[in-house]
This record gives sequence, C-alpha cells and structure tokens, in this order.
Amino acid sequence: MLCHMLDEQIKKDKPEIKAIIGMLKGFGYSLQAGCTLDQRQMSLLFLLLKTVIKPIEDVNNRGVMKAGMKLLA
Repeated sequence: MLCHMLDEQIKKDKPEIKAIIGMLKGFGYSLQAGCTLDQRQMSLLFLLLKTVIKPIEDVNNRGVMKAGMKLLA
C-alpha cells in the first residue's frame, strides 16, 4: 500500500516533498524491522527509488534524493 502511495506522490504534477521523504524514511524503518514486502512490491520500490534519486533541475531541496539513497543503501 505504501508503494502505491509513494508512486502516486511521485507522479503528481506538484508532489509533496515532505510526504515523499516521510514515506522513504518509513520504508527504511520497516525494512530494518523485517521486510514484509513481496517480490512485486520490492521491484516497484526499486523502480521508485531509481526515480527519486535522479537530480531534478531547478530544485534546491535534495531531501528526497538523500532519503532515497539512504533507503537504497
């Protein structure tokens, strides 16, 4: 479910940066506690992470990239 919420935020014309960062941090904490994602959800999460770690021109807030890279690590 969280994967779909993250996917929706990323695809919005004006995504809520703080919401995306919070979701990525939430994924990090849940993965540390024990992964409950199935293979399809893990694949979707990986694709979303590849999307959020790409630099976006004219955006000074790098919080999403940092949270995505931490989760990927």
